[in-house]
Amino acid sequence: MNGVDERSKEDLAAAVALLRARMGEIEEQLERMRLRVNGLERTVSSVVEMDYPAFCAAARDAYDRLNQQNRGFVGVVPIPELRRTLGPRLSRAVFEENLVKLHQEGLVQLMPHPGTISPEKQKDGLVHATLGAFYFVRWERH
Repeated sequence: MNGVDERSKEDLAAAVALLRARMGEIEEQLERMRLRVNGLERTVSSVVEMDYPAFCAAARDAYDRLNQQNRGFVGVVPIPELRRTLGPRLSRAVFEENLVKLHQEGLVQLMPHPGTISPEKQKDGLVHATLGAFYFVRWERH
């Protein structure tokens, strides 16, 4: 009986290892598909410049996708990743202006980086003349 139990444990361990490997493959395929979709979205959306309501919708959609991918800080998305996801539809100035407007309307919370970061990395975030330097965004649940 003990030999059967040991064999069952080995079979189960082998099955778990196969499932883990397959999950890794599926996650890689999903990431490639996300990248393709992001590329298509950039191509399609770069034809038309985005107004503020369109920015709100696109930013929320991008935030939700990025937030699902984040495994560390759930609910918090780096501003540079959000900017890259929205792509060339917006100039940096318009992106930052709209993000600050969302913050002032109470729809998002802008947060500084919790640690010390290089000036180059901070430039990837958002530096506002009166509000300060921010690196993360969190969408408020309304």
